[in-house]
Amino acid sequence: MLSPNLSAAAFINVSDPSTYITETYGDTVGWGTSLIYPRAREYTFFCGADGNIEVTLSSAWLRYLGLSLLDAQGNIKTSRDLYNRGTPYTTSFWVSAGRYTIKVFDAGWGALAPSISYTISINHAQSAPQIELTSPANTAAVSHNVLVGAERKSIPYNPELDSLGILLGGNLIAILSSGPYQFSLSTDGLQNGWYDLEFRGYDNLGRYNSLISSLEIKNQDPDTETTSYKDRIGWGSSLLYPQILIYPFKMRREGYFNATISGDIYLRYFGWIVKDNTGQVRHYHDFYYDSTYVRRSLYLEKGSYTLQVFDCGFYPLAPYVSYILTLDYPYQGEVFKDVQIERTSFDPSEDNQGTSLETTEVSYETTEAAYINAVVKGKDGTSMRTLLSNSYQEPTEYAFSWDGKDSQGRIAEEGEFSIVLEARDSEGILLDTASVEAEVLYHMGY
Repeated sequence: MLSPNLSAAAFINVSDPSTYITETYGDTVGWGTSLIYPRAREYTFFCGADGNIEVTLSSAWLRYLGLSLLDAQGNIKTSRDLYNRGTPYTTSFWVSAGRYTIKVFDAGWGALAPSISYTISINHAQSAPQIELTSPANTAAVSHNVLVGAERKSIPYNPELDSLGILLGGNLIAILSSGPYQFSLSTDGLQNGWYDLEFRGYDNLGRYNSLISSLEIKNQDPDTETTSYKDRIGWGSSLLYPQILIYPFKMRREGYFNATISGDIYLRYFGWIVKDNTGQVRHYHDFYYDSTYVRRSLYLEKGSYTLQVFDCGFYPLAPYVSYILTLDYPYQGEVFKDVQIERTSFDPSEDNQGTSLETTEVSYETTEAAYINAVVKGKDGTSMRTLLSNSYQEPTEYAFSWDGKDSQGRIAEEGEFSIVLEARDSEGILLDTASVEAEVLYHMGY
């Protein structure tokens, strides 16, 4: 895991400047009063690195031509007439990386022929494709599945993108050989935190430009509750706001408690403390060296706790600080233990007296007092019968049966079913779930 890159996405050119390509053209220019051909032709290209541009010009009428190098703004960097040059003629120019134009023109020597044909070759360093981020935005917070990608930057003379490599935290996760260059990244199983996301745009020679951005993985456990508060707290002799604010929370099971606080520049004069239900301090931290943002994780056992934000006594000039506090912690615990089903398949057909031939029994143990629901669901998730509804149960062993019938008393058709258990507290908050599978299978012939 890497620290966040909070600036704009960084662009790094890692092309090999020693790799050159040659562009060759065959053309004709006219001179004097010729109206058939233009008196000059231009060849624009992008030089991918500092170094020499090498130009070779071949023609039987070379001595009547001239050659110029122009920069991206059209300014002439250098110009040469070729009157006393032999063919082929080769020359070179030292340039910085960028866009340039070679101009071939009639040098005005009054040749007898109305036109001249030639071949020109331009050898220069080629850049790998420049790319830009498409998703997610730099420094974005993501969870679970996220689409990541980049594309060829739309700028003049940018080489075509042959493939895109994607690295997360320095590890290669995908190579895409065709557009759209996007990859569905699953962050499940990765530790929450900041990661560098690197995209490498490759050309057909295997060279690449790299684009690096940062993302924060913030996967919330499906069994985790998140609570946010927006408050103000005072200090010193302030009478407007309290000097301590208390936030209770309950860990339904042992696990990580995460707290995040962000505020203005006066946040540094405050701190927080976590206490358990006996008053024992489990965590203390003042924000003096943290500026305006603090995040901490603490592993706690099941139980009741409080987090307290308080004035540390540094007596700043302002009378209060505004902040946003976010807490996330497990709200589900293990209420059900040893959940079992008597028969995984059974025949609920009735005999001549209307009695079900077979039923199946679900047994379990609860670890704390809770209100229990039990629902039979079909394979598509549709509820077909409620077996227990808000049944208050103390911690002990329990069992109930299903006779294979739906809520209308009709015998279920053959197929697979789930019996889903829920445990909730007195406020209706979900504490735990469990399920078992049962198959209705007719085999007795009644």
